[in-house]
This record gives sequence, structure tokens and C-alpha cells, in this order.
Amino acid sequence: MSEELANTLKDISVQLAKLIKIIESQTKSPVGYEWQDLLKLPKHLQRTAVVLGKIGRVCATDVAKTTGRARAIESSYLNGLVLLGLAKKEKRSSRIVYFLPVTE
Repeated sequence: MSEELANTLKDISVQLAKLIKIIESQTKSPVGYEWQDLLKLPKHLQRTAVVLGKIGRVCATDVAKTTGRARAIESSYLNGLVLLGLAKKEKRSSRIVYFLPVTE
């Protein structure tokens, strides 16, 4: 392989790496979770995960107000996200449990 061809290939490789970084930065999910993680979830959990990702620290009542579903349903779905490792629980008072997204 000639030196000129090797340099050209190296330049192409550098340009591709830059393009990949640009594309990755533009396709970040605005809801905290990566799109591919959300798409793996069933539809009912997707809605709950999107609300959790957008708001951050929420209780089931907050999610229920946003989705229009019952608080008990959202509590169950949030606990499902905890089991899947996409959320964690935080208990601040004796009755209210808050959920936080796990995005890493």
C-alpha cells in the first residue's frame, strides 16, 4: 500500500469518527433514557419511563397525573422499572416513595 493511500485512509477514518460523535450527540434521548432501552420495553412501561426520565424524581401520583392512569397502576409500573434496573426507589417519608431514573 502506498503512503498516499495510507494517509487518505487515515483521514477518512478520522472524519468518520467525527461524524459518529456528531450523530451520537444529536440522537441522545431528551427523556434521560437511550431510545434503544425504551424501545425494548412494553408500551405501558415506555410511557411511565418517559415521564420518569423527563421529570426525574417522582412519586406514583405525579406519574399518574401526567399519564392519566391510576396511581396504583403507575406504582406497579414504576416498581417494574426498578426490577428491570431502570429506576431506583427513595423513601423520604413513611408513606411516599419516590422513584429516580437510572440512566447509566
